[in-house]
Amino acid sequence: MKCPKCGTTVKDDAKFCFACGAKLEQPKAVAEPEKIEVQHVKMKPEAPKAKKKGNNKKVGKIVVAVGVCAAVVVVGVNIVPRLTQTDNPCVYLSDSSYNLLTKMKKDSGVDFADGVSTAVFENSPYTIKGRTQFSPSGKYLYFYNNYDGNGGTLCRIRWDKIKKNSSGSRDYENIETIGSNISDTYNIYRLISDDEVIYKDTSDSLYYYNGEETTKIAKQAADFWVDENGRIVYTRKDDESGEVCTLFGVTTKEPDNKIKLASNIAWVVCADDLDNIFVRTNSGEDNMGVGVAGFDRDFQVLSKNSEVLSYKDDCIYYTDDSGDSLSLYDYVEGTDVIDTLKEPVEEDYQITQDKYEMLDEYSTLEDYEAIYTSCTKESMFTPDGENLEDQPEAEFQAFVKKYKNLENEDGYIQVTDEIKDELKNLAALYGEGYENEWQELCFGKKTETVTDEDAYNEAWDRYYKLYSAEDLCAQLKDENNAFPLKILYCYKNGETNVISKDVLQAYSLSNSIIYNTKDMVQEKVKLEDINDISDVRELFWIDYGKQNYFIRLSDDKQLQMSTEGAKYCKDQMDTDWGSISFAGNSVYINVENEKTGIASIKGDTIGAFDTIAEKSTTLSATETECYYVTTENPDDYYVDLYSDKDGKSTLLAQDITLQSVSVYEDGQILASTSPYNNNGYELSTLGKKGNMSYLADDVSAYLRLDEKNLLYISDT
Repeated sequence: MKCPKCGTTVKDDAKFCFACGAKLEQPKAVAEPEKIEVQHVKMKPEAPKAKKKGNNKKVGKIVVAVGVCAAVVVVGVNIVPRLTQTDNPCVYLSDSSYNLLTKMKKDSGVDFADGVSTAVFENSPYTIKGRTQFSPSGKYLYFYNNYDGNGGTLCRIRWDKIKKNSSGSRDYENIETIGSNISDTYNIYRLISDDEVIYKDTSDSLYYYNGEETTKIAKQAADFWVDENGRIVYTRKDDESGEVCTLFGVTTKEPDNKIKLASNIAWVVCADDLDNIFVRTNSGEDNMGVGVAGFDRDFQVLSKNSEVLSYKDDCIYYTDDSGDSLSLYDYVEGTDVIDTLKEPVEEDYQITQDKYEMLDEYSTLEDYEAIYTSCTKESMFTPDGENLEDQPEAEFQAFVKKYKNLENEDGYIQVTDEIKDELKNLAALYGEGYENEWQELCFGKKTETVTDEDAYNEAWDRYYKLYSAEDLCAQLKDENNAFPLKILYCYKNGETNVISKDVLQAYSLSNSIIYNTKDMVQEKVKLEDINDISDVRELFWIDYGKQNYFIRLSDDKQLQMSTEGAKYCKDQMDTDWGSISFAGNSVYINVENEKTGIASIKGDTIGAFDTIAEKSTTLSATETECYYVTTENPDDYYVDLYSDKDGKSTLLAQDITLQSVSVYEDGQILASTSPYNNNGYELSTLGKKGNMSYLADDVSAYLRLDEKNLLYISDT
C-alpha cells in the first residue's frame, strides 16, 4: 500500500511509514492502483543447442513439449534453484522432505533430509526460498528443518555428496548442524561465504559460524545485515516499544569488537552499502529525521524532520522543512466581506410571478388581467374528471384535440371569443341554462409580487456561513496552520545537494519522484466556498494539470512537464488516479483500463502525449521499455501483452491472463493462459514470433532453468 503522507510504498500490514514516520491507520483518499509486475528476466548468453524431438506424451512426472522445453513436474512443492553455467541443481520440498534434483529426468530427485510440512507455510510469507540457499560458489546447500512453529534447526550439506541410496535410507553423516532454535523471521540466516553464516535464535541472540565454530555476536539483535567483506550490522532495541534502537557494527575477523554506529534511531531504511547505511532517526515531537551511518564514518544526521522519497545503494532523496511557510489566509479571496456583512432583507428578494385562480359563477372577470382555460389543469365544472382530458363526452375530446396545443408554458390557454363560445357549449352539456356557467371552466390570471424563497434562504445560508467565518479566518491566519515549504535534497557519494527549494509536496511514483513548487499556485479560494482549512490546503497538493517537476531515478535526471503534457495528464486523471512511468527516453501515463499515452523527453522537458492504446493498463517499466496490456472488456480475464520502446509497440502475447507473466531476455515468454483456480492456472510458452505452446494445467509455480528446461508445479 501507499503511505497517505508521502506516497512511499510500504508493507500492507505496516503501522508506520518507514519514509516519513506517518501512522498508517487512515486510508489514503487518492492512491496509485496496485500493478501486476511483468517479470523481466536477464539471462546469461549460452551456446545454442540442437532441438530434441519429443513424442508429446506425459510419462509419470516428465512432460516433453515439442519444440519448447523439457519440464519436470513435482506435485505440491516449492523449488529453490542454483544456476551456474555448468549445472542446475534444484531443491524442492515434497511430503515434508527435502529433495535434490540434478537431472531433468523422471524420478531423479533424491530425498536427503526431513523438511517441514508445506501446511506450515500456507499462511506465511516466508517460503522455502527464504530457508534454503546454495552458498555463493555452490559448495554447500544450507537448509532449515525441524520447524516446530517457533524455531528450527539450521543445517548444511555438500550437495555433490548427496547420493541416492538403494535401500531408501538417508545418509545423515554428510549433514552438518550449525545451530538450533533458529528464529522464524524473514531471511532467517545470511551467508557471507561458502563456510560463513550469520543467524539469530529464538531469543534474538545473533551468531556467527565460520565453518568450524560458533561465536555469539550479540545478545539482542532486532535485525541484521551482512556484506561479502565479513562486515555485520545489527540493531538493538533500547525500549520496550522497539521504537528506539542503537545500530552496531562488527566484523567476522573481530567478532568480539562491536562498534556503535548510530543511536536513537527508529529503523534502518537501507543497508545495501554498509558504508552508507540510511536510517530514520527519532527527532522528538513525533518528528522523524534521516541519518547516514557506516563503518568508516561518523554518524551524520541529514535532517530532523523529513520525508524519505526514494533510496538506492549510497543515494537517498528526502525533503526537509525549509523554515518558511505559506499563510492560508493569503490564498483566500472575499475575506473583506466580513467587515460589511449585513443580514439579508426580504424586500431585496421580491420577484413577480403569474397566479392563476380557479373561477366560479360569482367571480368578477374584470378583477383579472386575462381569462384562461386549460385542457390539463383541474377545473371546477368537471364532475366526471379533474380536467377536460378526462371527460368522456365527444364534445370535450374534440375541444381538447382542437386547443390543447395552445397551452402556454404554465399549461393555460387564453380565452378568445371563439373559445368562450366553445366553453359555453361544453357547459350546456350538463343541462339547460348551464351555458352561463362556462367560467367555471376558466381561471383568472393575476400578476403578484412574492419573495424568491430559494434565493432568500440561500442568502441567509451564505450570511450565517460568513458570519461564522470569523473563526475560520482566525484559523487561516494561524501560523500553526500555515503550509510548510520544503527543500528537496539528494544525498549521494557523501555529498548533500539541493534539488529544489520552495517545494510544496513530493512523493515517489513507480520509478520517479514528482514534486510541485510555490510558484505553481496562482489561484485563490472564495471564502464562501470554504468549509474548513483543508479546502485551502488542497491548493498546494500536486495537480496533474500543472507543469510538475520529476526526477527520473534511473539516471537522476530532473525534468518538467510541458503545458501540452499537463493537459493530457489532467484529462486522463481528472476523475481517477493513474500511473506515470519512465522508460527509455519516454514517459507513459495510464489510468487502469483507459488510454495509455506516451510523451518524448526533449532536453529537460516532457513533451505532448500521444495515445498508443485504448482500454489498456500499464504493468511495469524497465529502463528501456514499458509493458502494458489491452482488453476489449475490462471484466474479461484475457488480455494482450505489449512492450513499447519509445513509441514503437510490439505485440508479445495474445489471450493471456495476469496470474503470472515472465519475459526473458532471449525473447521467450512464460505466461498463464487461463484464470486461476484452486489448483493453479494453465501455463504456456510463447516464442519470439508470438507462437504459443501449451505446457500444462493447474500450475501453481514454475522455474525456468534455461530456454529448453523448465520446472513447474502442477496438480494435474
